[in-house]
Amino acid sequence: DESAPLPAHAPQPAAVPPADEPPGAATTRSDQPIDVAPGEEFELDLLTRPRPNHMWHVEVGGDAVEVTGQRFDEQPDGLHYWVRAVASATGTARVRCTYAKPWGSEARDTHTFTVHVREG
Repeated sequence: DESAPLPAHAPQPAAVPPADEPPGAATTRSDQPIDVAPGEEFELDLLTRPRPNHMWHVEVGGDAVEVTGQRFDEQPDGLHYWVRAVASATGTARVRCTYAKPWGSEARDTHTFTVHVREG
């Protein structure tokens, strides 16, 4: 049953089409490698345990991916931070998402996603 919440440590689906997103958009809920075609949109789903003064910081290494939006969304299993991106060119990019206070304190959570953008 896809509606049942999964524990944070459980393997999550590598790509799930969002219900309210255009065709071709995919969502990832894990740190598994992501394979997309140029122009394809996808989202990174980060389960968030709110902490005072903390925020997500997203860094993209490489030219293959461009971040197009970020948002919070309350789900049955908790608060999720969504990073929406598009594959802008062939190649590999690393998207690093860090949850920390903005003034340089130790990160509470870090996820690094490897995105492979390949033709067909």
